[in-house]
Amino acid sequence: MTNDEGPAAPRGHGASMGYTTGACAATAGKAATQYLVSGSAPDSIDVWLPVGRDATFPVPDVTHGTEIAARAWATSASSL
Repeated sequence: MTNDEGPAAPRGHGASMGYTTGACAATAGKAATQYLVSGSAPDSIDVWLPVGRDATFPVPDVTHGTEIAARAWATSASSL
């Protein structure tokens, strides 16, 4: 995961730094939607973060085998 300033700073919850589960879930959903629309998996996904900047997440598996799933579907062509 990359951006100009590195991972988001912690919000007073311990000393951990990094991206939230929500940011990672948004990335997975956006990647699934792009796959649904284009038929091919993107190499990376840009996601806007609540701290006011964006981050680029790689799509390849970096979970050491942990299964993470996201679903996306179209209800009509005009809703994409």
